[in-house]
Amino acid sequence: MLRYVFGTVMNKPIHLISVILLELYCLIAAPMMEAGEPLDLMQSTLDRSLELFKDPTLQSKDKEKERAERIREVVSSIVDFQEMTKLALGPQWPRITPTEQEEVVRLFRPLLEEITSDWNPEKMTLGRETIERDFAQVESSEINSHGYPIPVVYKLRRVDGTWKIYDEVIGNVSVVNNFRVQFDRVTAKSSFEELTKLLREKGEKK
Repeated sequence: MLRYVFGTVMNKPIHLISVILLELYCLIAAPMMEAGEPLDLMQSTLDRSLELFKDPTLQSKDKEKERAERIREVVSSIVDFQEMTKLALGPQWPRITPTEQEEVVRLFRPLLEEITSDWNPEKMTLGRETIERDFAQVESSEINSHGYPIPVVYKLRRVDGTWKIYDEVIGNVSVVNNFRVQFDRVTAKSSFEELTKLLREKGEKK
């Protein structure tokens, strides 16, 4: 978070310099004055997920699937699946038709949901937030199944006033970049059609 540090004004020249610097700072930092929104969004999503996780009516064995699906819905509401798909496809994205773009987003979404929603709100702690104009990062620490903390960085971007996640970096590994490598490998050996076929088959196994 940004903060100001004020000192004692000793004389007029120093006061004048301080005023000038403050005005310059306000001009430069104006686009960033809404600092806190991405972190607030992540925290509210985490809180809603935790409520579902602890909901007494969703604790039985036969309610586990429903609880997971409801948490997934909450998390998915702040994820930009189209942007993640676009980044994962890289140069392939502008080469395909709008219809093909919609199709690949639809096919890729279940895989992304499985990753972005795979969190235990009881074992997740949010940390520092960094904002630069319409892009932000929110750091977190998540305890894995072995009890070790794993650093996870959520990357967000603001479009039409709304912040959404467009990438997730788990232990220094970008989800988007990881899929990009896999997608490039498939399209290099075969074609975009083969990629959509594999995504479709992957989805059918769920």
